[in-house]
Amino acid sequence: MVPHPDSSGRVFLSSQEGKIFLASMPRRGSGVALRVDNGRAHPFLDLTDRMLGLLGIAFHPDFATNGRFFVSYSCDCSTSPGCSAVRCWVAAPGNSSLSCRYQLIVAEFSAKGSPNYSKILFRPSGSDGYLYLITGHGDFSKNGRSFLGKILRFDVDRMLKGGSHGTPKMGKPEIFSMGVNNPSGCSFDVDRPLHLYCADVDKHYQERVYLITNGGNHGSPSKADASLFINHGHPMDGSMPSIVGGLMYRGSADPSLYGRYGDILHSTSAMTANK
Repeated sequence: MVPHPDSSGRVFLSSQEGKIFLASMPRRGSGVALRVDNGRAHPFLDLTDRMLGLLGIAFHPDFATNGRFFVSYSCDCSTSPGCSAVRCWVAAPGNSSLSCRYQLIVAEFSAKGSPNYSKILFRPSGSDGYLYLITGHGDFSKNGRSFLGKILRFDVDRMLKGGSHGTPKMGKPEIFSMGVNNPSGCSFDVDRPLHLYCADVDKHYQERVYLITNGGNHGSPSKADASLFINHGHPMDGSMPSIVGGLMYRGSADPSLYGRYGDILHSTSAMTANK
């Protein structure tokens, strides 16, 4: 769920299958459920024919005037149109011609027309103009040649280069930070827009929440590098909770939560920690 940049109270809801819906949030305290049933026949954007899974959506800081927004998704070049077999960025030495069947795509769209051709997000107020792309895959998190297991960023206003058939193509991103094995629930603090928090899902013992730094390597086993630890414990049924979202609360509805980081855990209740 991403709020509409026009502060109208509407939100964009994305489904993993590749559809994005625009819905109005019910008034707080009304008891009315948020429903998008009427919009299912006419989603804001439908990409189901070109992807394996929709991963994220982010709006340009000047969306109100330029209508630009970005969508990240995974695709299979053997079945999805627009997902061509290109050379892998992660190709090993000596295999520079290796083609990747499965790809992570960041596509730009315009709300005023057709497409221009992980989790993605822009910084809040005072944006630096970069689009941040968060990728997983712990096996490559410490590999400086790979774009997997990294926090990447694109300068979407300056890094566009000429692609085929006159279509703009974005250049390679900058590795902003590395060492994240399975990042999830990344968000900027709206009061401190330089602060980016990301959870790193650990399938064995605990969840870590990192304050991401430029040039940082968060793959260190040192606990000093993490801002928050949540122990899984050892549930009898063998299931482990994992963080699927989180943000620093800066609202006014509950003053007792102001300045606290709230994380959403799968299969368990929400937790908060002082920051």
